[in-house]
Amino acid sequence: MEWSADRYRWLRKHRGMGILFLCLMMLLLGGRRMEQYAVETGSRVGTGEVPIYSVRTRKEQVALTFDVVGDGANIEKILEILKRYHVSATFFVTGNWAQEHPGLLRRIVAQKHDLGNRGVKAEVMTDRKMAESMENISRTGTLVKELTGIEMEFFRAPYGMYDDPLIRAASADGYYTIQWSVDSDDWKDYGADRMVRGMLQSKEMKKGAILRLHSGAKYTLQGLGSLIEGITEEGYEIVPVSALVERESYHMSLGGVQIKNYAK
Repeated sequence: MEWSADRYRWLRKHRGMGILFLCLMMLLLGGRRMEQYAVETGSRVGTGEVPIYSVRTRKEQVALTFDVVGDGANIEKILEILKRYHVSATFFVTGNWAQEHPGLLRRIVAQKHDLGNRGVKAEVMTDRKMAESMENISRTGTLVKELTGIEMEFFRAPYGMYDDPLIRAASADGYYTIQWSVDSDDWKDYGADRMVRGMLQSKEMKKGAILRLHSGAKYTLQGLGSLIEGITEEGYEIVPVSALVERESYHMSLGGVQIKNYAK
């Protein structure tokens, strides 16, 4: 078939639109491929592992967590504040701390709070063999169960530092690895007001958020009541991690958001 001069002129005139259309199609198809790559069932994303930073939920809930450090003086006061506001939280403890404070550990459980596993002691657990990490996590789990009768289901890497073998070790031992999406930065000693304001104004303070504080930080006690009041004024219910995360039929986003798989 012979093409006329008019048809050639039309093609030259509109070739820019054709190239744009082709680019858009490539982006669309590439995006769909990336979505398939980025989302898999469980904690695996692509070829790596991703812990839970937050949860996509329809409920107006956020989870309050504490990394337990230092002596037990602050824990007693934190428990009193939580009891006053009728709030349940999750306390991540090391095996050494649990062994030194069995009475406080049982009191945490008696007040209907979660217990989470942080390994035997607060030390970086990356760059280890999977079997070594499993033994570390398992020892703490066994100790806490002996002291309280509670079998923990959540693990938090000390200092939030993790790698694929560590997450796989925790998973193999029956744990969900939990990070946080809203950090208090309480260890920076900025002051209680700034700590509370920073958390409440965080762009990640939304339903499904996981909040982290340290039990032994200087301003945690001073700011905890105001933080709880601010969160509830925003319309959120404060819950422990156990009430927020999905146990079955979920996948993870690249950013660490746990997403429930809904039937199509």
